Amino acid sequence: HQAGYEAVLHIEHHGYEQIVFIAPPLRKKNIENISAQEERRDGYLKAMSEVGLEPLVIGDKGYINQAFDLISSASHRIAFLCSSDAFALELMKAIRKSEFNLSDVGIMGFDRIEMLDYIVPKLSTVFNPIEETGVTAVDRLIKRIEKPEMKPQTITIKHEIVVGETL
Repeated sequence: HQAGYEAVLHIEHHGYEQIVFIAPPLRKKNIENISAQEERRDGYLKAMSEVGLEPLVIGDKGYINQAFDLISSASHRIAFLCSSDAFALELMKAIRKSEFNLSDVGIMGFDRIEMLDYIVPKLSTVFNPIEETGVTAVDRLIKRIEKPEMKPQTITIKHEIVVGETL
């Protein structure tokens, strides 16, 4: 939740007047566990409300065509906050092959996948320490198994905005 919120504030700080959230897994709401996608979306929605921008969530596979429609009709600076780096990279690839320029839009992803070290321009992204998250989850699960009476806890693992060249 907080990572999506801070990502929007970061993008808005760079002067973008429209920020679109792209999260194709949202279409699988009742089929798969998409809680991370929903948390990111919820943070996005909260921040968009606070900064006074109209939210737009694209939650299906046709996000590339929808993004192109938005880019071609935009009268102001537009950015896309993608719920994972994979979607951001797909959007970057599609823009490169189109009549648009990457410099026409802002793009930010989530996860800080290793492949980003080889991508130009450097993708702005949100780093979530996946290994730390997994270790913490397993540790909490073991403690709950050993002590079933133990109350559930909410544990927040710190994320980091990684500044790239796509905003």
